[in-house]
Amino acid sequence: MKMRSMTGFGSGRSENGDCLVEAELRAVNHRFLDIVIRAPRLAPAMEEEARRQIRAAVFRGRVELCFSCKEISGKRNLITLDKDLALSYDKCLRELAQALRVDYRPDIPRLAALPAVLGAAETAEGQMPADLAAAALAQALAGLIAARAAEGANIAADLNARLALLRNYILNIQERAPGVAADYRARLRERMAELAGDYADGQRLAAEAALFADKADITEEIVRLLSHAAQFEAALAASEPVVGRRLDFLLQEIGREVNTVGAKANDACIARIVVDCKCELEKMREQVQNLE
Repeated sequence: MKMRSMTGFGSGRSENGDCLVEAELRAVNHRFLDIVIRAPRLAPAMEEEARRQIRAAVFRGRVELCFSCKEISGKRNLITLDKDLALSYDKCLRELAQALRVDYRPDIPRLAALPAVLGAAETAEGQMPADLAAAALAQALAGLIAARAAEGANIAADLNARLALLRNYILNIQERAPGVAADYRARLRERMAELAGDYADGQRLAAEAALFADKADITEEIVRLLSHAAQFEAALAASEPVVGRRLDFLLQEIGREVNTVGAKANDACIARIVVDCKCELEKMREQVQNLE
């Protein structure tokens, strides 16, 4: 299964000799799956079937389905004739003429003008044909899935590129980390020499340097960062359903470790790299929010 975006559009249409049914599907970001159907002429059973089909193809996002049905034959607007009623009128009028002893000659226009003899057929207010609705929805779903897959592929490519950059930043921090304690020891030695001249306390210097090295040690954070990056890469390659949630969680964990590195390292060079990491993480988080 390919990674898919939560946004997309799909449309479909199906017709017979009497009407044309069109379906449109629009999907946007949402934390869960939310289906909205707008089709006043759709039977309840058909609406439930449409929901079932959407749930089978879409796992997350707000999906709006709109149906429209147009009459294309004109048959529903023809005039109807109640022949039995017209004959009943004719019989009554004939009996009335006999009772009054007058001649009776049927007058078709006048008979047609009598109440309920002629009338307009029911207009397009009936239910939407189920077979046409199902066919149109199938086409719209196929289009929506294709659009979401194409956008998902673009997002995955961007995330992979940013992940490579992020991993490079982490490796730069790892390379710089051993020099942080050494630089601190040198600065401390210079400071103590300034204050005490040639009588700087070597033991105190060693103790202070060891204490700083322990506090500034970011080995565990680097290991966890590289592990999270590997998990993120694996999740991108696996393309599991609803992978967006897993990727979002991993980005949160990476962000926590980066913040810890910035707080512990106490080094200007690492601080600059941490800022770069945070910039990339923010861009990655925006992209992950779009994934299903």
